[in-house]
Amino acid sequence: MKVNVVKNKTTNWPKSFKKSKGTFFDNISQIDLLVGNASSTSIESIAFGVPVVIVGSLNSITQNPISDNIPSFMWDISYNMNDLCECITKLVLEINNDSKKKIIDEGIKIKAEYFEPVNFKNVSNFLFNQD
Repeated sequence: MKVNVVKNKTTNWPKSFKKSKGTFFDNISQIDLLVGNASSTSIESIAFGVPVVIVGSLNSITQNPISDNIPSFMWDISYNMNDLCECITKLVLEINNDSKKKIIDEGIKIKAEYFEPVNFKNVSNFLFNQD
């Protein structure tokens, strides 16, 4: 998907919006929105307090890694260019500081609920189901 096409169809496109380069962890603290699908980076992004747009499929099953338990104010699904523009507006352009704080706070809860530190005990428990 071409960023310029989305940019031209979205009203009030901030000049600071740009396609990022580098790794996920290089960028996650500097981005306002993640657009993707079928990737654990979607749930990781939410855990960092960054909203997500899942790109849905019109031709096959949409691969959405985000649980139904995750609040809808943190993510949305887009099936076409118009949907994507609406999602960007809803999740980024029309968001106020209180809503952003709510997303960050919920991300902290999600991180605690869905993620565990990587250490010997947790890896052993995962691999061998023992402490």
